[in-house]
Amino acid sequence: MLYKIAVTGPESTGKTELVKQLAELYDTVYVPEYAREYLDKNGMQYTREDVLKMAKGQIELEREQSIKANRILFSDTDMIAYKIWLDFYTWEVPLWLTDHITKNRFDLYLLTDIDIPWVADGQRANPGDREMLFNRFQEELERLDADFGVISGKGMLRLDNAISTIEEHMKL
Repeated sequence: MLYKIAVTGPESTGKTELVKQLAELYDTVYVPEYAREYLDKNGMQYTREDVLKMAKGQIELEREQSIKANRILFSDTDMIAYKIWLDFYTWEVPLWLTDHITKNRFDLYLLTDIDIPWVADGQRANPGDREMLFNRFQEELERLDADFGVISGKGMLRLDNAISTIEEHMKL
């Protein structure tokens, strides 16, 4: 059985670094964030349709990587992030996306805290909205009745907190 873990949360909260560290530590693969690749190719002027293409690309990457995974699959984001992205810009969230969130839940969500500094990188756009976005992620996870842990701390403490959360949940 494949145990699926999504690392999710607002931008610039260390998701990518954490996913890479966890995948290496657990000797498995991870699903990269498809939106980064898409935006690198197509630029930052995007529409609702672009966000939906990115969401579909994320789903496809997850499918591809799940075949290669060794017991655990880590994902650098999830469909909840796309739902919040669409909501943020007051764009309609399609039924297929909300259905996907409900029917293809991860076994565990690691919600990255906003306790590390925001870093600009050309794709990030919401430094002043991190608290509001963090709260939205938490609300969505609670509404889904998902198993999740808030991952805080700087450097190795953040990684250690993620490992503790994973180990605690995998015992269930």
